[in-house]
Formats: sequence, structure tokens, C-alpha cells
Amino acid sequence: MTTGTQNIKKRFQQANTWIIIVATAILLIWAILDNRILDSDFLSAKLTPAVGFLGYICNFALFTCLIIIVVNYIYTNLFKVARIHFYNDEQKQELVTILKSPEARADFNLFKEKTKCLVNDYPNYLSEIVASIIPTALNQPFVLEQYFRAKVENITTRFADHVNTIVLASNVAPILGFLGTLLGLIKAFADSGKAMQEAGQMSPETFAKLQTAIQIAIITSLFGVFIKVIGSILKHHIEVRAARYSDEIADIPRDVMYE
Repeated sequence: MTTGTQNIKKRFQQANTWIIIVATAILLIWAILDNRILDSDFLSAKLTPAVGFLGYICNFALFTCLIIIVVNYIYTNLFKVARIHFYNDEQKQELVTILKSPEARADFNLFKEKTKCLVNDYPNYLSEIVASIIPTALNQPFVLEQYFRAKVENITTRFADHVNTIVLASNVAPILGFLGTLLGLIKAFADSGKAMQEAGQMSPETFAKLQTAIQIAIITSLFGVFIKVIGSILKHHIEVRAARYSDEIADIPRDVMYE
């Protein structure tokens, strides 16, 4: 990291500290001038009318998280980690045969000529690896193995964004579910409190409505946890498939060296 970059980073850190101090000071002064900003009753009175709308937004966000997870899973499975995108069995076997040939490994031009069909006829990850292979890797078995490993690791980064999106949606869902539960509880107790004020006591009907409202509120947390579980399972499935096919490509040099 250059000196200029370090200075810029240091200035940003200092600015970040000062922003926090100034914002906290403003909040403190505001609270002194108008203490309602820290009054729970005041905040409750302002928040309660908007609870229903916020609940709809929360549920919409939960369904959106589920859609994001499922769509990214399907897309990644079909267009990124399907075995056909990694290699073809005939292509792999032909490559192993060529690599076992001392003449092909000694003459880089001959190797390129023999593998031309493997590159042109199979538009997959293995064809990219073969097309960019270097002469040094052909002549040294250890370098060949390391070359394949490095290329496979580079390939797996192509669908890392989709996996990270699934992880993000999975992590956000339980938080949204808990938020929905809190909003539901606020609305439930607000409605029951209003009914008690009007009737002077909690009737069986009011108590039943309160229980039903609490049950509905808890469902959002359950939905959020369900989305988290589904997202974790789908993420694991993608990673296992990708790791299996990647290892099968990375093990090609071993098939050549340790027949």
C-alpha cells in the first residue's frame, strides 16, 4: 500500500470518528431540548399507526428473500455448476490420453494440435484450462498439478456472487422474521389495550383476538427461520456439486502421473 493511500485511509478513519462524535452530540442536544425523542410512550404513539403498513413491507421482504434464494439457486445449478459446464467424459478421457503421450508433452505445438478439438468442440471450463495451458506445466508433473488446481479455484469464483447472494438473503430472512414478530406484537397489544379501554375489562373475545394476533406475529419468525434453513441447504448443495466437479478436473494430472 502506497504512502498516499495510507494517508487517505487515515483521513477517512479520522473523519469517521468525528462524524460519530458530532452526530452523538446533536442527538444529546436534541434530547435535552425535546426529551420526547427518548420517550417510549411518544415513540409508541408515533409508531403504532404505521405498524400495519410496516408489517406488509416486512412480509413482502420475506417473500422477496425466498424468491432471490430460489432464483439464484436454479440459475447457478443450470448455468454455472452443472457437470456439462465443467467437463465432458469423452473430453476428459481424451485429454488424459494425450497427456500420457510423451511426444505430446514434449512438443507444445503438437499438444495444441491434438487438443484443438477438445477446446473447440466442448465449450466448458475444462476446454478453457486446456486452451491456456503453458509449456512449463506440460514438462513438469508437479507444475501441471498446481496449474490445474489454480485454474479450478479461479473458475469457482465465477459463481461466488450467486452463492453470496443466497447467503445474504438467508441471513437477512430471520432478522426480517423477528422484526415482523415485534411489529405484530405491538399491533396485538395496542388493539387489545384499546379494546380494554373501551370495554373496561378484557372480555373472552378480546383475549381470544389477542392470542390469535400473537400467533400470527410468531409465524413471521417461523417463516424467516424456514427461509434460513432452505437457503443454507441450497447453498451447501451448490458448494458440494461445484467441489465434486472441480476435484474431478483437478485430479486429471494425478490420473496421468499415477496411472
